[in-house]
Amino acid sequence: MNITVVLKSATDVSEVYANVSGVTNKRGKNLLFKEATTNLTRGLNNVTFTYKMPACPSCSGIDPGTYYFNTSVVYNNVTVANATHGVALKQ
Repeated sequence: MNITVVLKSATDVSEVYANVSGVTNKRGKNLLFKEATTNLTRGLNNVTFTYKMPACPSCSGIDPGTYYFNTSVVYNNVTVANATHGVALKQ
């Protein structure tokens, strides 16, 4: 699964931290956590995270359905954006 976070910046900015987390299994464990530090240019910027889904859905506690992940963006130790998005997983 590829997750692309689109960030709009008014100026060039360096050392921006972004992460995605979530896809909680039946046992309450988040299976997804990816992070990146990047530089942004003025305008739209894409930060793409790659996540390999578990090979054994029943072993990992992931049934088909809708799962949610959160995205946070931090600059100069200040959270500047948060978002939650749902994704439908099928077998």
